[in-house]
Amino acid sequence: MQTLQDIEQVVNRAAAQRDNLVSQIAKRDQEIQATVTSVQAHEQVQALIQDTAKTVQEELRFHIQDLVQHALDTLLPGTYVFRVEFEVSRGKTSANLVLEKDGYPLEDILNECGGTVADIVGLALRVAVWTLARTDNTILLDEPGRHISAEFKPLFGELLQGLSEKLGIQFLVVSHDQAIIDYADRVFEVSQVDGVSRVRVKGGG
Repeated sequence: MQTLQDIEQVVNRAAAQRDNLVSQIAKRDQEIQATVTSVQAHEQVQALIQDTAKTVQEELRFHIQDLVQHALDTLLPGTYVFRVEFEVSRGKTSANLVLEKDGYPLEDILNECGGTVADIVGLALRVAVWTLARTDNTILLDEPGRHISAEFKPLFGELLQGLSEKLGIQFLVVSHDQAIIDYADRVFEVSQVDGVSRVRVKGGG
C-alpha cells in the first residue's frame, strides 16, 4: 500500500518530467522560430539580389539598346529596331542582341546595306561597352566605317562627332575617308618621304 509520501514522490517526478518536456518544447519552439527567421531573411536577401540584378539588367539594356538604336537612327531612321533581351537559364543570365527590320529578326546583318548596318551596330556596341567600364575616355578607331556606303559616310562622321559630344569620349580616328575626316576637331596628316614618316597638323572641320 502506497503511503502519502510515495504518492508525493510520484507526483514530484511527474512534475519534473512535465517541466523538462515544457523546457524542451520551448527550446524547440525557439529553434523553429530561429529557422523561420533565417529562412525569411534568406528569402529577403534573395529577393533583394534579384531586384538588384533586374535593376542592373534594365540599366544595361537601356544603355546599350538606346545607344545602338540612336546610331542606327542617325544613318537609317525608322528602318531597324535594336533590342537587348536577357534570358535566365539554370541560374545564369545571358543577353541576346536582336536586330529587326519590318518586324522580323535579321539572321545575318553583314549584307544589310552592303555592310553599313554591321559597321554601325559594331561601333555602337563597342562604344556602349567602353562607356560601361571604368576606363579612359579615349577610343582609338582604325578605319571605322570602311564598309559603310559612300552616301552614308557624312552621316557616319556626324554620328562620331555626336557620340563624342554626348558621351564625353575622345575618338582618335585613323582614316583615309575625307567625308569622315571633315568632322574631326583636329587633323594630323601622316605622310612618308624616303621611308621617313612625317606628321603635319592640318586643323579640323
